Amino acid sequence: MTTKNSTNITPNTSNYEPTNLPTFSFDFESVELARLTTTIAQAEAAGARMKLIACNALAAVRDMGDDALIANGFKGGFTDYARSMFGYSKSNAYDMVNVAERFDIDEHGNIGALPELTGLGWTALLALKGQTDEQIQSYIADGKLNASTSVRAVKALVAPKREKTSKTKEPITVEHTKNTKDTKDTKDTKDTKDTNVVKAATRSKDFKIVPFKVIVRDGYITFSEGDDNTNVVQFDATNSLSAAVAVNKFKTMLGF
Repeated sequence: MTTKNSTNITPNTSNYEPTNLPTFSFDFESVELARLTTTIAQAEAAGARMKLIACNALAAVRDMGDDALIANGFKGGFTDYARSMFGYSKSNAYDMVNVAERFDIDEHGNIGALPELTGLGWTALLALKGQTDEQIQSYIADGKLNASTSVRAVKALVAPKREKTSKTKEPITVEHTKNTKDTKDTKDTKDTKDTNVVKAATRSKDFKIVPFKVIVRDGYITFSEGDDNTNVVQFDATNSLSAAVAVNKFKTMLGF
């Protein structure tokens, strides 16, 4: 691009190692916008520290305001500029701006807020953005964080995975007996050491004492009659229709 306001600018590299950066030229009405855009483009071609320079420059572009960007042909303002010039999505562009502001990144890629981390990549800094300076300093003091810590390690540090613990529920067994001809007494007992056991007086068709069990396990309830469990009815405790059918069937089986 070669118009009256086209610029060809190489950023000041006095605070970091020379990187043989490529040369870019952009045609904008604003010389300042052209300079900042050149800085971002050159930073994109370099490494992690240069990416921080891009974050700083992008934050400066955002601070120019949408009116200035619209005047330079970006109808959608800052997000239009970030997307059309560098392919940054809206969230990506604002993440870069937020990193620059949170860590006080300067135009040379230095991390003003936490100089010990200078050299850390911008995505690692993004992962640390929600941590306080005191928390980050404690990571550094404990030897868990430094300028060469990987992004993966940083993410694991600030958001450790929770170990899943499996909970096995002990089945609840309820035993009932009923004899309405010989006795009307009902006795309830509860054993809280191993299982919850409730004993009650129940009777069958021939008025003999007939034990039956109700077992609750894994969302299912099972009725069984007699010591040998010859008659068994099972239903899904979460299904009201299934429960009603099973209860009626078992009541009929016991003569109720």
